[in-house]
Amino acid sequence: MDNLVSENNVLAWVLRFVGLVLSVIGFSLTLRPLSSMVSFVPFLGNLTQGLLFAVAILLGLVTSSATIGVSWIAVRPLLGLGLLAFATLGVMLIYRIRKSSQPKSELPPMIDSSMIVDS
Repeated sequence: MDNLVSENNVLAWVLRFVGLVLSVIGFSLTLRPLSSMVSFVPFLGNLTQGLLFAVAILLGLVTSSATIGVSWIAVRPLLGLGLLAFATLGVMLIYRIRKSSQPKSELPPMIDSSMIVDS
């Protein structure tokens, strides 16, 4: 009986890892057109491809952790909440990277509420 339980646990973790790998491959294939846009410059193409693969790994880890965490909440709440916390940290990291890469605009807004005159 213990042998069957351990085989089931090993199979479950192998399938989780395969799901993570497939998720990373899916995100990598989705982001590939971005690297092909700059692939005509040899160094820039390789750099972009590596960075986008790192982004695909991060996105794959976040989505897989969130999916596995949600499914584990019913059985082992601490493990499930831990995985959801890991996914949340990943989302915060993605948001922080995205926010820091956007240029800060020094221009004032085009229309201000004080400029509107009621007639």
